[in-house]
Amino acid sequence: MMAGHPQTPMTNQQSESMNLETEVKLLADRAEELIKTLKRLQADNHQLRLQQEQLSAEKVELQDRNRQAKQRIDLIVERLRSLESD
Repeated sequence: MMAGHPQTPMTNQQSESMNLETEVKLLADRAEELIKTLKRLQADNHQLRLQQEQLSAEKVELQDRNRQAKQRIDLIVERLRSLESD
């Protein structure tokens, strides 16, 4: 036999109250997880937007450099043609 306090059976109301408390705790834990996930996704999204802006700026710069190189090549080709016709 166990020594100690005699156990009194739980009433339905006490049992329902414990179940409700457990459910509320589970929902609160899940809400915390969702908030953490949301914050992480927001930070990831911010970083991706910064990367996208940087890559877009690089693309514009490379397109400009390619345009300039093409113009220089076109000028060289034009000079070569003019030398051939002389």
